[in-house]
Amino acid sequence: MLFRSQKLGMDPKVLAGVLNTSTGRCWSSEVNNPCPGALEGVPASRGYTGGFASALMLKDLGLALDAASTVGPDTLPIGSAVHGVYNNLVKDGYGGKDFSVVFDPLSKGGLKTPDQIELAKLREENARLIVELADFRSRQ
Repeated sequence: MLFRSQKLGMDPKVLAGVLNTSTGRCWSSEVNNPCPGALEGVPASRGYTGGFASALMLKDLGLALDAASTVGPDTLPIGSAVHGVYNNLVKDGYGGKDFSVVFDPLSKGGLKTPDQIELAKLREENARLIVELADFRSRQ
């Protein structure tokens, strides 16, 4: 919501103020807002330094998934997707940054879940096969 509002030209501080005086008020909007410029003194306002490291978030998500797996497979499907996002985030070099740094690449469309990455690969392969088939048919 915050990055979409920025694209529409809304000041993140203004939106944070609206959210925090309405039913949208929550910890992530009032205490540790991930959008740079929305709040002072939070990791986002310091280049995502300080706070709880993304690598630790990845570790904790993994522990939660391991614990949930004792109940049954795929007990936390959203948790699995988030774990995949943080896994990619850490692989991309954000492990030492506060976990709210996920806002930055997500807002730019640059961070994907493992399923999205696999889907993109399948689409590329499909496009390649379509071209190959068209070429084959043209030689018939």
